[in-house]
Amino acid sequence: LLDELRKKDMKLEDVEKKMLPENMQKMTAEEQAEYIAEKQAARDTVSKQIQEISTKRNDFIKQKLAEDKGARSGFDQQVVDALKAQAAKKHIRYE
Repeated sequence: LLDELRKKDMKLEDVEKKMLPENMQKMTAEEQAEYIAEKQAARDTVSKQIQEISTKRNDFIKQKLAEDKGARSGFDQQVVDALKAQAAKKHIRYE
């Protein structure tokens, strides 16, 4: 509902009361508009927080990858080491 109203694909007054959440069915049109504005503001705040945390996470990952470059402890390196060990048992060498 919030997305459709924001994109202006629908108007609140066009939505049948029975299609609204129960708590909104009892509200006046003004109360509904205010309620929707509050929910949209809360959604915007959460979206902004998600973006900020995601950016921090990506920066942290980039930093850790740069620090660990050449380290032999990563998952990929462990898989390569395991494959080399198994191949060595069959007298196959990987360079």
